[in-house]
Amino acid sequence: MPINEENKHQRLVDPASPLTDATAGMTSKVYEILKGTKVVGHLLEINLKPGVDNKAVVKSRITDINTIFDNNNAYGYNYMVLTRGTNLVQEIKANYKFVPRLIRKQTLSSDVAQNFLEDFNLQPVKN
Repeated sequence: MPINEENKHQRLVDPASPLTDATAGMTSKVYEILKGTKVVGHLLEINLKPGVDNKAVVKSRITDINTIFDNNNAYGYNYMVLTRGTNLVQEIKANYKFVPRLIRKQTLSSDVAQNFLEDFNLQPVKN
């Protein structure tokens, strides 16, 4: 497994049932990534069903605060290792771009929110 150079992790949305829309017969196991006693991410082991094309969707959340509230675009990756027994077959890093400005556009300052509650004027919200 690669070193997590940026120390960024993702948490599964539903660790008890991490696979959605998965090929029948696939199994999975979730491992928690801890920092001290706090869960900061998950590692997901998926066992494929032999002899068929396997497919699964996994839903996760970014947990790194600097990624979520960065002033610029933030980049991260998901890492996959495919093995047969203990032999490495393939490994790949799937990169993604996170655009945190979308969160800032949907967030109101406390002053604007208070003004909106007082007079229901949407003009400051549009600015």
